[in-house]
Amino acid sequence: VQLTILDTLLSTLDTTICSGQNIQIGNQLFDQQGTYRVTLQNASQTGCDSTIVVSLTVVDPIAIVSTPDPLTCVRDTVLLNGIASQTDSFIAFSWKSLSGTPDPIPTYAPVASVSEAGLYQLTVSYPNSGFPQCADSTQVLVSIDTTPPHLLVTISDSVISCLVTEITLDASPSLPADSLNFLWKGLNGFQYTEPSLLVSE
Repeated sequence: VQLTILDTLLSTLDTTICSGQNIQIGNQLFDQQGTYRVTLQNASQTGCDSTIVVSLTVVDPIAIVSTPDPLTCVRDTVLLNGIASQTDSFIAFSWKSLSGTPDPIPTYAPVASVSEAGLYQLTVSYPNSGFPQCADSTQVLVSIDTTPPHLLVTISDSVISCLVTEITLDASPSLPADSLNFLWKGLNGFQYTEPSLLVSE
């Protein structure tokens, strides 16, 4: 009688699942990322055991959007920032409006801009070849602050006289002057559009 001892069959399996899913190898379930060695008894055609080395990757996209600044009288666009969602280079981004306003621009980028208040949604996913269709979404509200800027007007003197022939009126707004429009009005249709006005009568 000649006895031949055969080696255990060895194979490898690299696979990816979404967080919350699992994969079954033989009678075992795996749902955590890692490398596992699974022995399947009498699995081959010759009745030998088979060993599978399983390399399991678990992907878990999480959509994160930073709280945006509000729209204001001088800030007519704001950025929606989803960069914190980008845990690796395979993640894809998709923005859309939930309020009937135009979608953020660009739609498929980590950072997008909007010019209207409303509710917006970011979806991050793994659409690339080799990854399952894992996805996560989050919503962010863009508000609008219509409070007008405060304005303080100071004058260099209160009376025009023989000694004081000119007076300066200076407008000091609560917001940066270069982001505002100024309009002084006077008699006979007079108008002036700079922050400081020099008057002589």
